[in-house]
Amino acid sequence: MNRSLLRAGALGALSFAFAGPAFAACPTLAGPATLAAGAEFLEVEGPVSAIDTVDRTVTVIGTCVTIPAGLLIDTDADAVGDITLDELMDPSLYSPLGGTIILTGVAAIDGLGNIGYTADSVFFEFGEHVLAGPLVSVDSVAGTFVVGTSTVTINTDPRMPGDILDLGGNLISINDMLGYEGTLVAGEGYFRGGIHYARLVETEVVVPGVGTDTVVIERAQYRSSKRSVQVRGQVTASPVDGSFASTVSIDVGCNGTVDNVASTIIDPVLGLAEFRYQSGNNAFATAPANVCVTSPNGGTATRVMDVI
Repeated sequence: MNRSLLRAGALGALSFAFAGPAFAACPTLAGPATLAAGAEFLEVEGPVSAIDTVDRTVTVIGTCVTIPAGLLIDTDADAVGDITLDELMDPSLYSPLGGTIILTGVAAIDGLGNIGYTADSVFFEFGEHVLAGPLVSVDSVAGTFVVGTSTVTINTDPRMPGDILDLGGNLISINDMLGYEGTLVAGEGYFRGGIHYARLVETEVVVPGVGTDTVVIERAQYRSSKRSVQVRGQVTASPVDGSFASTVSIDVGCNGTVDNVASTIIDPVLGLAEFRYQSGNNAFATAPANVCVTSPNGGTATRVMDVI
């Protein structure tokens, strides 16, 4: 589980013209007469020491930055704004002060010779604390589970709610983790008060289908350099007779055309049948949006294609 914090377009140098009052909310700082080309770029990453929702400023590492009205704050690392500055500072919720913020923006000199900074993108998180290890126990009543020796709960803070994913990347609940003690779990979130508040938890859970086997697509990748597709996953035994499908049908693009019939290999340790598909080079001129896999025992699965 490795989620990049790079922001799309963060390095794009922008230029704005500011009047004197634009910098009034931050401490006045005498600036150079002019800024060299490219020197207007600003990036600051560190703990938040102050937020003023009236003046719309954020102070981090001693640098005061203005947050323009309408600029939303990204809280899930997808380079898309999610919440307002007022929502981030909701007094009924845990304070963001001390959390990590990443601001990119521009510097400019006003008519009075003062330098000021305005953000064009903002990302916030309480922490990036990663936990991976065996699932030791699950308490569905308390809504917690133990990984290694750490107690974990799914973050319910509305500013950055958490998710649990099964082996195929589908959303599941803590109850679905019952019976999977001893399997590997990986979570990312923040640690507070002896509890790991997870933003994202990846598990090896496979939720059984009703009356059919269950297909799990663990990987679906389009390699741009080779214009090829790789798909791999697992299928459970049929709940009717306990048999495993010997093949699965793979439809790249989910357009109703079977691109490959992949054989399965039973893994007695996992209790699953594994399948793999690797297309030839130049098989797909553009990246397909998704892939669908179907078992003759009735199970189906769809996964969005990752482009690499």
